[in-house]
Amino acid sequence: MHGGCNGATPVRIDVNAEALIVNGEESSPLADAARVLDAQGVPITRARVTVQLDSSRGVTLRDGRVACAGRADIPVRFSAGQSYADAVVRCRPAVAFRLANDVVMSVRGGPKPVPVPAMGPDAEAVTELRASIRIDDSTVARLTGGMVHPVALGSTQARVRVGGLEHTVRIAVVDPLFAELVELAPNEYHAWPLKRGYFRIALAPGSTGSGAMPEFRSDRARCGRLALQEGAFYCVVDSTGTIMVRNIGSQRRERVAEQVERWADSRR
Repeated sequence: MHGGCNGATPVRIDVNAEALIVNGEESSPLADAARVLDAQGVPITRARVTVQLDSSRGVTLRDGRVACAGRADIPVRFSAGQSYADAVVRCRPAVAFRLANDVVMSVRGGPKPVPVPAMGPDAEAVTELRASIRIDDSTVARLTGGMVHPVALGSTQARVRVGGLEHTVRIAVVDPLFAELVELAPNEYHAWPLKRGYFRIALAPGSTGSGAMPEFRSDRARCGRLALQEGAFYCVVDSTGTIMVRNIGSQRRERVAEQVERWADSRR
């Protein structure tokens, strides 16, 4: 960064490096990344900033916005009067998104980041991003400082926008009821009562035993298997119900780990 005089007023130029990341068509005007300040650090709002960019490096400047042909680091100079600042435009084009896992949060837990699984033209992950994120239902979760915070039981979506591309990530705020490890003799069962709500249950063999999965049953609850998830079930309970696991596939004592979460007060 270099300083000089603009008339009788000394100025300096402050450049926001994050604003120089270009992921696609929806980039901001390049001049917006620079602020002209006086000697006391007060912005000079009427100062005109000019931009010089090396267009021989596979980039073009259209209406003040950068269009990148591929990944590159491009020197840029911002000028105002006799002052100028040199910086680097980081072209990191994003062309698609990988499938992202749901963000599952405890209603009593802390915040979590929203995944932004952007890919470049080479199918590699794009890690330098300027993303905008919006939460559909702020009564379930809210966004503060780039992190999503739980508000109340339920599910919503985060809409992630990068360089003109949009991607949605499901957010679930759940109530973890219990996680237990039980040991069952042959044909023995263990039961847990549930109140009204929509639940998800995860079963897994314990750290010792044959690894056989137990039988899962329910009473006064409408349950089913969750697709593509071994040992995962959902249950809808209208009033009260019971879920059970039973050791019927082994002639020895088996351990089973069970985790139960309430995902909603009712199925919606």
